[in-house]
Amino acid sequence: MKSALTFAVVVAGLAFGSEVSAQSGDPVAKADVPASERMAFEVGTHAFERMGDLIAPNKKLMLLLVAKQRASATVCEGFDVDEALFTAVMSDALSEVLGLVGEGQNNLPLDTVMLNYGIMVGGELALAAYDPDAYCAAAAELRKEFQEEEGGDKLNVLKPTN
Repeated sequence: MKSALTFAVVVAGLAFGSEVSAQSGDPVAKADVPASERMAFEVGTHAFERMGDLIAPNKKLMLLLVAKQRASATVCEGFDVDEALFTAVMSDALSEVLGLVGEGQNNLPLDTVMLNYGIMVGGELALAAYDPDAYCAAAAELRKEFQEEEGGDKLNVLKPTN
């Protein structure tokens, strides 16, 4: 099984327009890709395309990883979201669209990005419903990888339930 972090990066890469390919680089028919990966691809592609150029690709990936963790905390026993870290990561991911307009005015770019973050969370909840055991195992793996990766703590908003 691919690591959860690698999987998220692959899905994000696919959503940014890359074609589906095996590790060898050979094209793979969509029908040969597991349903959960196709689901993640379709939701990610939809959300990333709707955000357009409002935020940079690395910020979209940040939102995807936070969406995975938010859904994990909702569905999986033993996980919670560190709200202070969540706020910090979201502020960083949204920095390009925060404050684009004056106080009291609508910020449509921010609204668009947040709508699509919500779509990502919804997609993650659907993935969790599809195979809860695998999803929660992947959530545990993602948290472990964040702890092991240099700088991973900056994106790790998932914590054990107290």
